[in-house]
Amino acid sequence: MSALSALSKITAIDRRWIWLVVMVAFAIPIIRPLAIPISISEDTRKAFDAIESFPEGSVVMLDVEMWMRYYPELGPTTEAFIYHVLKKNLKLVIWASSAEGAPFAETALRAVNPEKMGKRYGVDYVHLGYIAGGEKAMASLMTDIHSTVTTDYYGNKITDLKIMENVRSSKDIKTIACVISTQPDDRVRQYSITGGIKWIALTSGGWVPGIKPFVASGHVLTTVGGIRGGAEYELLVGRPGSGLISTDITSVTLLLMVALVVLSNIGYFAERAAGGRRK
Repeated sequence: MSALSALSKITAIDRRWIWLVVMVAFAIPIIRPLAIPISISEDTRKAFDAIESFPEGSVVMLDVEMWMRYYPELGPTTEAFIYHVLKKNLKLVIWASSAEGAPFAETALRAVNPEKMGKRYGVDYVHLGYIAGGEKAMASLMTDIHSTVTTDYYGNKITDLKIMENVRSSKDIKTIACVISTQPDDRVRQYSITGGIKWIALTSGGWVPGIKPFVASGHVLTTVGGIRGGAEYELLVGRPGSGLISTDITSVTLLLMVALVVLSNIGYFAERAAGGRRK
């Protein structure tokens, strides 16, 4: 009976202590990422395998349309993708299809820090910045990059950048990864049909269903969706970041919630068995 009395006291724990425990559980993965293993979706694996399959020196383009307010969701995916491309010794050409896409891409580049990886700007990667025109800009890039843009994000002439010497049209590009959260029709028309490129959608989770039909039709290679997709990609490339931190937080707090539910039920039934009264 003494054991039952002790267990029955669980229901009397001040809720402020419970919230404190939840806050600590929430903070631990932020302070020290746990990199709790998660299952890798077929879609994310397909994107990873595509980059792995390209020979060294191949050109990959990154089209960034996203707004900065989406960085918490798609920043991790973008960072992991940039890291993967450079780690594989591929050439990376970045351009922004929206005004906010340029600082979005710049933020991701700074987070990856290519120079720390031994990469040189203008040789291994380039940031062309915002190119106005929407679908017309996409079409122009597929046919003649050098007539579409003359300077990069920092004001350098692209004719002075070694990486751009042999990057002139879609024929020189292996794939394009698009950081988007919009209907993909324009990119299907220009990248898939005009350029003949199967591209990868790095998109918010809500837009995955809208892009899936184009994956089924063969116009889009695959999708990497939302913060979960970013966490999966981080795990695949061996670079834990805010994506895995997010899934760590989810895993830890959910496990804690389950434990608290179990404990509260134990306390409740122990209280009844001890003849106590539910608080």
